[in-house]
Amino acid sequence: MNRRMFLKNAALAAGVFTFSPVALAEAVAKSRPDRPNILFIVTDDQGFADLSAYSHSARDIATPRMDRIAREGILFTQAYVSAPVCSPSRAGWNTGRYQQRWDSAAGWAPGLPEDAKTIAE
Repeated sequence: MNRRMFLKNAALAAGVFTFSPVALAEAVAKSRPDRPNILFIVTDDQGFADLSAYSHSARDIATPRMDRIAREGILFTQAYVSAPVCSPSRAGWNTGRYQQRWDSAAGWAPGLPEDAKTIAE
């Protein structure tokens, strides 16, 4: 992916607040019909009760935009992360590998190994 395509997709992703998830996916698909269409929406440091779309959410939590995605798209009821903080978790889904494979401290070291293939590749 070149810089121009990244910026175009980032601009489309920023529109998630105005487009429905279905409309956003269709817009991205029209821009690149020859490639897979995958959109990751990552929320950092989200706890068990931190999304108001779930029935077990905390009373003082309000996440209307994420609730809209859940309502119009998909809501996962079971999930797993491979690390307790965001950077190692992102490295895990970005590479498809557990962080312990390159860092015995469970992904707390900065950066990825030189030979790590990422989802973009």
